[in-house]
Amino acid sequence: MSFDQIDLTPGPLSEAYVKTATMLADRFKLVVRRVPSDVQGYYLEVGKHGPRLVEGRPYESLPPDKLHPIGKRFPDGGELAAGTQDEKRYMTFYNATMVDLAAQLSAMSTGHPVQDHTGLTGRYNFVLYSHYPTDDSGPTSLSDPPIYYQGLDVLGLRVEPNKVTVEKIAIDHLERPTPN
Repeated sequence: MSFDQIDLTPGPLSEAYVKTATMLADRFKLVVRRVPSDVQGYYLEVGKHGPRLVEGRPYESLPPDKLHPIGKRFPDGGELAAGTQDEKRYMTFYNATMVDLAAQLSAMSTGHPVQDHTGLTGRYNFVLYSHYPTDDSGPTSLSDPPIYYQGLDVLGLRVEPNKVTVEKIAIDHLERPTPN
C-alpha cells in the first residue's frame, strides 16, 4: 500500500504519544519516517533598529501576580501568560527565548511556520500586543503577515516571508488491524 505524506509536526514526545505510537505500530503494523520539506513560512528577524527586549533571569518563574489561566510553559523553561485589555490581546513572555516566540507565532499562524533567525540566544521578558481580526480571514498573501505579528515592531523584531524547512511524517507501511 502506498500513502502520501501527512503534514504533521510532532511536538515533544509525551508518554501518551509514545503509547499511541506503539499501539499503532503493533496493531496496524504502521511504519513511518520523518521527511524534511520546504514550505512557505516566515523568518523571525531583528528589525532595522535592533531588538528592544529586557533580559530575563535564568531559572526564575513567572511572578504569582502575573499568573493567568491562559498560559503555558515552554520546554526550555520559558513561560507565557495571555490576556485581553481594552480590545487588545496580549501575551506576556517571561524568561523566553526567540525560539519560544517563533514556536508560539507558528502555533498561532495560518499554516505558515515561523523560524527564529534573530541570532539572539538570551532569555527575555516582553509583552506582545495585537489586535485580532473579528472574522476568520487570514492574510491575503505571505507578504501580508497575520495581524497578530504587527506588534513585533515594538520589540524591534519583524517577520519576513521565506522558505522554511519543516519535518513531515511519511507513512511507509500500514495494514488492516488484527482482530481483537
